[in-house]
Amino acid sequence: MKPLVSIIIPVYNAGKYLKQTIISAIDQLWPNTEILIVDDGSTDNSVEIAEQFIGPNIFVFTQENKGASAARNLGFSKSAGKYIQFLDADDILSRDKIAQQAEALEQNPDAVAVCSTVHFKDGSDHKLYNPSANDDAFIYTTTNVIGFIINLWGGNDLKGSMVQPNAWLTPRNIIERAGLWNEELTLNDDGEFFARMVLNAKGIVKTDGINYYRKFPSSKQNLSSQKTQEHLRSALKAIQLKRKYLFSHTESEPAKKAIYRMFTELSVMCYQTEPTVYVQVRRELSSLPNYGYKVVLGGRLINAIAGIFGWHFAKRLQKWHAKISKQLSAKTIHAT
Repeated sequence: MKPLVSIIIPVYNAGKYLKQTIISAIDQLWPNTEILIVDDGSTDNSVEIAEQFIGPNIFVFTQENKGASAARNLGFSKSAGKYIQFLDADDILSRDKIAQQAEALEQNPDAVAVCSTVHFKDGSDHKLYNPSANDDAFIYTTTNVIGFIINLWGGNDLKGSMVQPNAWLTPRNIIERAGLWNEELTLNDDGEFFARMVLNAKGIVKTDGINYYRKFPSSKQNLSSQKTQEHLRSALKAIQLKRKYLFSHTESEPAKKAIYRMFTELSVMCYQTEPTVYVQVRRELSSLPNYGYKVVLGGRLINAIAGIFGWHFAKRLQKWHAKISKQLSAKTIHAT
């Protein structure tokens, strides 16, 4: 019999999308799976939808609202699979995703598997989109896990990327060795978690299969787009932890450059929104060499302005422009 794969789906108010996500898990070609749906205190109809699918290998658990990391940890504690697939409640897996990765891991003990991610707009057909060539350049088969992390975080040429959590398939023994999800983090919790997984593995295997990641027009529906003080503090803590993990292996110039890039991007997020966090991030940057990372702020014009006058000025200009546009829009609506 093929080894069991546990598919863990944390849910919070995802009733609109949950059925499609569960069906994509049920439809996996891998013949031996269990699906563990963990509701994190939803106030919509998520639990009712999930319970419609309860069966011999589909389980539903509920908890008070504690966050996605806590929900994933509960799901893991209830799971029995040799391999673990984390799946967000509004995303989709191609039918061959788990089969491709489980077969690869059977041939590569103590490795983790990763596949391409397609970003698709909510309301559109996910199958009409293709993976980003830029993102795909950062995922590949290798036994050099430290080099993989440094390259992913932009340590080679200050150009980096990220891997969405659904794209991974992780052996249970690596999670047990590296530790569960950090429940204190609300932003970049996935980056911190999979940094530990990769650095505790003996290799990465790039496979076929697709992770379809839903993109929303409103940043309110994407936790990774939220910039409250709580989330920015979480992002800061996550980078500090990622630095600790990486520097325990190497403090090379590329490693320092990778950490510098992440702190710089966070400083841009904090600037003019959360000054307390911004000061902390700048303090972290002062302990690193200045590698001259040019932050991408938006279109060509604003990036050109940032190149001439600096990103601080460009960010202030962006904020002023947004304020004026909002005022003009309000006047137009009032006039009509």
